[in-house]
Amino acid sequence: MLVRGGVASCTTVLSGVSMAVFSGGLASETTVSSGGRIVATGKVVDAKILGGGSLSMSGERASASGVTVSGGRMGLESGARAVKTTVLDGWQFVKVDGIASGTQVLEDGQQIVYAEGTAVKTTVSSGGLLTGKEGACLSC
Repeated sequence: MLVRGGVASCTTVLSGVSMAVFSGGLASETTVSSGGRIVATGKVVDAKILGGGSLSMSGERASASGVTVSGGRMGLESGARAVKTTVLDGWQFVKVDGIASGTQVLEDGQQIVYAEGTAVKTTVSSGGLLTGKEGACLSC
């Protein structure tokens, strides 16, 4: 675990995984195991990164709360938020100031939430792709 100018609190990091918390970043009540990976420049609270899953943030103000990533990838740009989302063997990317809430991405599914867009309670699976234009609301 690398903490450079950030804060890691009540966090479990098991062998064979990586976690980096950079300046302005916070990781709290978070578990990383079985080859999982986190790169945090924003806030990560109550997250589970398992089975080779990865959570990566770029820029500031991104936040992930109550998320589970297992065998998949979640990416958050500056100001993006993920709340109670699950990524299992899929891929979800939330661009600048976008929001993903209560979403599920399963079995090679892909979801892209563009800048200032919102995805609420969506489910993407079996190789599906869900995306929308900048500022679009998916399933609102």
